[in-house]
Amino acid sequence: MPPTQTRPKNQEDFTQIIREQTRAARLREVQNKAKIEREKARKKKAKKIAKKGNVTLIMRSRKLRIAWLLLIPTGGASIFYVHMHIFGRILFGDTFCKLGEEWTMMSKMMQTVIKIIEIVIIIFLDILLLVSLLLGVIIIGWIINNPITSASLFAGYGLFEILKTIYLPWL
Repeated sequence: MPPTQTRPKNQEDFTQIIREQTRAARLREVQNKAKIEREKARKKKAKKIAKKGNVTLIMRSRKLRIAWLLLIPTGGASIFYVHMHIFGRILFGDTFCKLGEEWTMMSKMMQTVIKIIEIVIIIFLDILLLVSLLLGVIIIGWIINNPITSASLFAGYGLFEILKTIYLPWL
C-alpha cells in the first residue's frame, strides 16, 4: 500500500476504499469509451473526405482518359487538357492522377508501360507543335519580305501580273 494511504481500521473504511477505486475505474472506462467514440467519428469523417477526394480523382482520371481517346479526332487539341492535368498534378498533388493511372483496368506493369508511351507522345506532339509554329513564323516573315513572289505563288499568276504592274511599272 502506498505511504499516503493508511490501512483501513474497519470493514466500512475498506468498502469505502473499494467503492472509490471502482468509481475511478468506471470513470476511466467512460473516458476511454468517449475517447474511442471521438476517434471513430474522426476516422469516419476523414474517410468521408477521402472518399469525396477519390470521387474527384476518379472523375479527373476519366477526363484524362477521354482526352487521350479524343486526341486524333480533335486534331491534337485535347493535348492541352493533358498539359493542364500534368500542371494540376504538379500544383495540387494527389487530387490529379499520375500519367498511366487513368487506365485502371490495366496491371501496374501495363500502367508503367502506358505512362512511358504517354510521355513519349506528349514530347513528340510538343516538338511537332513547336516546329509548326516556327515554320508558320518563317513563312509569314518570307511573305512580308517578298510580297510579289509570294503573291504569285499563293494567288496565281494573274494576281502576280497585277501587282507587278502596280509596284514595278518599268518591267
